[in-house]
Amino acid sequence: KEVNSYTIGTGERGTRYVAADYGTFLNPEKTLGIRLNAAHEDIRPFVKGAEGYRDFASIAVDAKLSNKTKVEFDFEYQNKSQKSIPGLMLLGGTTLPSVNPEINLSYYPWVLPTEIHSKNIGVKLDHELNDSLKLFASANRSEVKINDRIAYPYGCSADASGAYGTFCSDGTYDVYDFRSDGEIRKNDQIQMGISGKTSISGIANTWTLGISELKRTSNKGASVYGLNLGPFANNYNGQDNIYSLNATPTPSNYTTGPIYKILDHTQTSLFLYDQINLDEKAKIFLAHRLVYMKQAAYDVYSGSQYDALNKTWHLPQVGASYNLSPQLTNYISYSKGVEPGTIALPDSFRNSSVMPPKHTEQYEMGSKYALNSDSLFSLAIFQMKRPNEFAIDYHRDQDGYYRST
Repeated sequence: KEVNSYTIGTGERGTRYVAADYGTFLNPEKTLGIRLNAAHEDIRPFVKGAEGYRDFASIAVDAKLSNKTKVEFDFEYQNKSQKSIPGLMLLGGTTLPSVNPEINLSYYPWVLPTEIHSKNIGVKLDHELNDSLKLFASANRSEVKINDRIAYPYGCSADASGAYGTFCSDGTYDVYDFRSDGEIRKNDQIQMGISGKTSISGIANTWTLGISELKRTSNKGASVYGLNLGPFANNYNGQDNIYSLNATPTPSNYTTGPIYKILDHTQTSLFLYDQINLDEKAKIFLAHRLVYMKQAAYDVYSGSQYDALNKTWHLPQVGASYNLSPQLTNYISYSKGVEPGTIALPDSFRNSSVMPPKHTEQYEMGSKYALNSDSLFSLAIFQMKRPNEFAIDYHRDQDGYYRST
């Protein structure tokens, strides 16, 4: 439909926002449509010294090539720049500090903002073979470029105890300069398949059969933290105090390292979904996804491979629902899933490796009540099992810095 709207807004702290949304058909038959969006925001958050801005633009086009074929295309771009805000630590290792909540411990003028540039592009094709069969295919690419920067507090070398991870009892803390410039993360996905409706012995089935491939790559250089000081060394920049904030720690003279590919990750999946309508009230949902995962990790200092994974998973799903009334539906479900493990980077952890993939399992039951055509009330109870990943303070545990259980 035709869209033509504009928005101008502001916040109590000076945030300013302007946006435009325009959509129209490009031909009299209304088979070719376009929609444009653009926005700009000046960010003024609660914490002082953390100002930034955001720019956004997108375009979407859909074309009906025939009564049975439709193509959709979309592209969006976003650029965000904002000063990062470090968290507060315990005072003396036991007490929460009493400070102004607007405080920013990364306020030093030499600290550059964190910058995120993202692009997403996608195309989708739907084609009806007949009244009960439809082909579908899609391709998508996502790319994010990041310059991650912050001056952060960590530890209390001014105290004789040399506490790690806390402020000194008087509010003094060590300051470290962290910069990781030029990070690039890309996701490419292709999916295709066929969906249809069939009836077997009077029981209706709505099913989908398809295949997909996801390729994820990450590129990164060694960060200033530890670079040229040797792996695991801290880039110490001086001390400050949360109550005075009058010290002037100097920035590091080091630069980030050359960009290397640090991750190659591929998931190839074959999937089948089937919704079985037993009658007007009862439905059964069955699904299975066969996933082949291939992964390789590369050293952030040299680009050489140091870890790899090749494994296949069978991931079933099953569920059932029953309509007690036109408005009330009860359901129960069970599913398994898998997600990649975190990379323990060599410039952050001593045990540089890729954590094992996290195999998940979930049980859920609930109810949904349609109050009207625009409102839905839902209640659910679920239990999910998932391996845990956590970092360990390497000053106290020399057995490894990042673990998965």
